[in-house]
Amino acid sequence: MQESFDSRFFRNACGQFLTGVAIVTTTGENGKPVGITANSFTSVSLGPPLILVSLDKKLGSYSAFMNSEGYTVHVLAEEQQELSGHFAKRGVDKFQELDYKEGLYHVPVISNALAVFECRVDQKVDVGDHTLLLGRVERVQINDPTRRP
Repeated sequence: MQESFDSRFFRNACGQFLTGVAIVTTTGENGKPVGITANSFTSVSLGPPLILVSLDKKLGSYSAFMNSEGYTVHVLAEEQQELSGHFAKRGVDKFQELDYKEGLYHVPVISNALAVFECRVDQKVDVGDHTLLLGRVERVQINDPTRRP
């Protein structure tokens, strides 16, 4: 057991727990769509339906998420790994040539995601170098339950 460790070691240890990958989208101050790849997404409550996304404060799009009244979580299917990598990149137009529509709060909803959760921001909790964004799910869809996450 290691009692003294640095943040990289801690991150690597947490990475031993396999999670799915999700894309989280919102709209920036200029109305431009914004999106990130997130591996820290979880359901919090069934009544009311709440989900949580953990956002690194160093994200280039951090202020867009903090200033938006809504966001959407897209759970990706196994065959959508390339899309996950695309949204992990910095400095590129992530929505160019991407099939999406405008959802609640003008937030982009990516077509063909395995599951989609459209949320109203309920709470923002400042925790260390991240902010926990709790969202009340206002609309949810499953687009083909036979596909694998």
